Amino acid sequence: MAIEMEPLRAKSDSDLQSPGTYVWEVPEKQVSIHLHYDVIDRLLMEVMKGFGSVPRRGAEVGGLLLGTSELTDRLTVRIEDYDPVPCSYMSGPSYVLSERDLHEFADSHDRWHNGADRRIYSVGYYRSHTRDGLMVTPEDLSLLKKFLPPPKSVALIIKPFATKVSIAGFFFWEDGTMQTESTYLEFPFRRKELGGGVTGMERLAAGRASELNANAEAATPAALVNPADDLDPANLPEAAPLTAKPESFARKGWVWIPLSFIFLFLGVLLGFQAALSLQKKPTPESLLDPYALSLTVSKSGESLNIRWERQAPAIRGAQRGLLIITDGTSERKLELDANQLQIGSVIYKKVTATVKFRLEVFTRDRTSVVETWEFKDADAKAN
Repeated sequence: MAIEMEPLRAKSDSDLQSPGTYVWEVPEKQVSIHLHYDVIDRLLMEVMKGFGSVPRRGAEVGGLLLGTSELTDRLTVRIEDYDPVPCSYMSGPSYVLSERDLHEFADSHDRWHNGADRRIYSVGYYRSHTRDGLMVTPEDLSLLKKFLPPPKSVALIIKPFATKVSIAGFFFWEDGTMQTESTYLEFPFRRKELGGGVTGMERLAAGRASELNANAEAATPAALVNPADDLDPANLPEAAPLTAKPESFARKGWVWIPLSFIFLFLGVLLGFQAALSLQKKPTPESLLDPYALSLTVSKSGESLNIRWERQAPAIRGAQRGLLIITDGTSERKLELDANQLQIGSVIYKKVTATVKFRLEVFTRDRTSVVETWEFKDADAKAN
């Protein structure tokens, strides 16, 4: 069963929850930047995906920072979300936008312009930095001047590392100029080091791993179930401890000779049935990925089938979800409760050839996980 949706007719802004923030401030500088921990969690995942996609240096990623910006006697910026803008990498792994990419950036900026109907809007620019140092490049500065001019915008530059915690720094305008060679203050780009604790997804994954390990240890012959049952390790009952006394082993040790063959046979049967089960379900390792939703979109006639992995930790531990669909210039938001998330799919009747999907899942501790997908109908373009 799937949830069916009609084409988009209106758009509205989301009401994002605040799970806590890291406050970036520099002594004697009149600027205060509040960065939500859930933004750090999700943005770090995106940065590391780009970093791991290209050998040696890694690909850089970038986009818009979303939130609010106020300028009184000091600049106060609150960052609640972000909107990634893809890069075609015509100039290598650096985030240097082509003409086509710049149009995408402009479209994203137009969608998030500051207006009376906007609770959050574009307040800055972010980019991962896999080159030497930690700086704003001339290309970054050109983007900022064109789309996010002074004095109320900021830039966030993130430097990923494979074997240690990534670092980041903010850059801001001072009298119409920006210090680009280095940031006033570097900070570790991970919630734990900033005092935000462990993410809910990490706790969920750790708990799931402990559960699988405990059930694996309990899967002795005393815990075997009917071979016709589902042998998912998470569903195996706990084994009852052996309570035979030492002297009984001495008197009836011969009993264990035929029993050992029975146990061996049952063990082979259990392994065979478990292998069949795992062919139909995601592996435990994939289920433990705290940031995977496995969002996909496929076409069926004039409708699109949006699917996600119902067994993903984020889905299993979710309180609610939000599916944002941008169809041409229209935007629609579908609130999903925990039961609807377990359905695992939504059917949407598209209007234009290009439709963007953004699925955000909120867990019980108010952490959120996001995946995006852009569908482009090649057949529609051909016609």
